Amino acid sequence: MAIAITSILAIVFLCLYICKMQDYTSLQKDNQWLKEQQGRNSSKADSEDTKDRTLDPETAMEAIRYNGFVPETDGHWITFM
Repeated sequence: MAIAITSILAIVFLCLYICKMQDYTSLQKDNQWLKEQQGRNSSKADSEDTKDRTLDPETAMEAIRYNGFVPETDGHWITFM
C-alpha cells in the first residue's frame, strides 16, 4: 500500500515538474524574442536624429503608421484605427 501511494506521488510530482519546465522553456523563448525586438528598436532610434525634427501632420502620421495603425487626415484632425 505504501509503495502504491509513493509511486502515485512520484508520478504527480514528475508531471508537475515537466509542466513547469515547459513553462520555463516558453518563457525563455519569449524573453529572447523580446530582447531581439528591443535591440532592433534601440538601433533604429539611435540611427535617427529626432532632435531636429518638427512635429507636423506628416511626421505624426508616420509615427501612427509605425505603431501599426492606419491614419486618416480630415482637415485639421488625424484619426486612426
